[in-house]
Amino acid sequence: MKSLLFSLEGIDGSGKSTQSRLLKTELEILGLRVAMLRSPSGSPLGEFLRKNVRKLEPRARTKLFLVDMQCGIEEAERNAVNIIFWDRYVDSFYASNREMNVEEAERITTGLPKPTKTFFLDIDPQYVFSERAQAIDHHCDPKWMEMKASRYRELLARYPERMVRINARQEEGKITAQILREILAAC
Repeated sequence: MKSLLFSLEGIDGSGKSTQSRLLKTELEILGLRVAMLRSPSGSPLGEFLRKNVRKLEPRARTKLFLVDMQCGIEEAERNAVNIIFWDRYVDSFYASNREMNVEEAERITTGLPKPTKTFFLDIDPQYVFSERAQAIDHHCDPKWMEMKASRYRELLARYPERMVRINARQEEGKITAQILREILAAC
């Protein structure tokens, strides 16, 4: 059986890491084998990307992210998991890169499998800065966060069959339950 792939997207501080942990626990309780992946990964390549993301030339950075993602998928499939769940995946290429348009993002990610569903944790960047500041990198630029949020909303309108908007200001358990229902419906 081929693994089902899902992704979780949103700006910094939207709750992606929290939801990844909660969803992994819930899915494993249901007896599913789950690979929770993040981009960049925890591999040596992913750690290099994390430390040097702002120093790398944009095209080189993009190619390294693609390799890192492909390696993560291949490893998860070798481990025969039922569900691969990404904390940031293909939609992040467009949302996080000022220099990239949506068509270019689609072109460069054609070699990666598309998610069955992408869950967009939608939250106002101003709310994050005022209420969840501890959850974001102190180097985050409010204008960049606004751009990312806007680009995610653009993708939501472009891919309504794949992307699911989640109000990220809801209680954590409600968010988890909503995403879990969608995942189980796809299984």
